Amino acid sequence: GTISGDLTISGDLTVSGGGGFAYTEVISASDSGASYTQYTNSSTGSGTGDGTVMGIGSSEEAQIWNQENTHMIFATNNTERVRILAGGNVGIGTASPSQLLTVSSSSADAILAIDCSHAGSDGMLVIESATGRDSMIRLTEADTIKWQIYNDGSDSDKLKIQDDGDVRVTFDQSGNVGIGVVPDAWYGDYSVLQIGGAGSLMATTTQADGDSTYLSHNAFLDLTNNRWEYIST
Repeated sequence: GTISGDLTISGDLTVSGGGGFAYTEVISASDSGASYTQYTNSSTGSGTGDGTVMGIGSSEEAQIWNQENTHMIFATNNTERVRILAGGNVGIGTASPSQLLTVSSSSADAILAIDCSHAGSDGMLVIESATGRDSMIRLTEADTIKWQIYNDGSDSDKLKIQDDGDVRVTFDQSGNVGIGVVPDAWYGDYSVLQIGGAGSLMATTTQADGDSTYLSHNAFLDLTNNRWEYIST
């Protein structure tokens, strides 16, 4: 049959049939407007802003709205798989996600896979930060930071590898590398590896006749003045 207008039912309702339709029942708006079903109980209240609402919006998008300050649960095989907390954190494999997205497993490896099988496309992970902030990959063990790899937005966008307290390797935007030290501003035609407080290995960046390679102690070729200077005095 067909029901026009609002319908409120108290108690249990069993619907069967469906006639020639592919679906058991169809809930449809009479025009191009939104069409929803609302689910409430005595704790949520029964107003338009209460409970959970499911349906189709006026722009034909599917919608599920939890209008209460409670979490949402998605399950398969009678087991919870995904939970969205009231504050918006999403957990896969956990009921208490501590970050915007937490993927957890207590019985197997927790692997996040990015798989691009298109021959003309690339698979990639993009980490975006605001101007002057860091983009970072953090490695932890038992909730303790062990290593961090990050673009230091507050230090000329140097790429840094840091352990649980100190920066161990630094790459500047010119390609110079410092191990245990931030590389000095070497003369621009050279690529440099600085080691600790005094050691340096330098070679010309582009291969050509008359190329030079230098191994120095406590000295660097100054980028501004084009002269050798002490690293420390």
